[in-house]
Amino acid sequence: MVNYAYRLELSDGVLGMGLGLGIFNHSIDGDWKTWESINGQPVYIDPSIPHMENVTAFDANFGITYNAEDFWVGFSSTHITNPTLNYDIENPSKLTRHLYLTGGYAYALPNPSFDIIGSSIIQTDLATIDFQINGKILYEKKFWGGISYRHTDAIVPMVGIHLLNGISFGYSYDVVLSKVGSYNSGSHELMLRYCFNIAGGKTPGRYRSVRRL
Repeated sequence: MVNYAYRLELSDGVLGMGLGLGIFNHSIDGDWKTWESINGQPVYIDPSIPHMENVTAFDANFGITYNAEDFWVGFSSTHITNPTLNYDIENPSKLTRHLYLTGGYAYALPNPSFDIIGSSIIQTDLATIDFQINGKILYEKKFWGGISYRHTDAIVPMVGIHLLNGISFGYSYDVVLSKVGSYNSGSHELMLRYCFNIAGGKTPGRYRSVRRL
């Protein structure tokens, strides 16, 4: 996959666009996956199971974002071409196109020590819709805590800290809400991030949204 991104400085924000083009290659050996092969019977008897097939398909992704001082919005799509994986079987499969809409707002409270950041993402394959809502409080541009809700799936409390020199550390815990919760007590996640200016020179200081700290 080859990706290209372009940023355009506007009077009130930054417009970003990205495009990814590539070739998807996938192969399946249906012989060792069949029940018949385990029992010593002829293996290639089900026409719905690929037999040593290899397929190649063109794939493309696209995204666009707009970032202002206090808010951001974006739209993207994966598998734009909805490529077909034709294994020469009765029911070929597809890489389903997915659409994503995201946005957020950073609100500065009267107390300058605190900021509130809200964001959400909606995703669909044009058959089903899913969404996630996030809320976070930032203290002194350094410590943060919040909660995230994934539709019919989980509630995720989280905390973190922004350290020196572009290093951030965070922790979250998934509280499962779906039926899977009967078999899953939740999951822990640790995050470590390091950001640096790869281009060198003057660091842009125009946009001070707390979500970029």
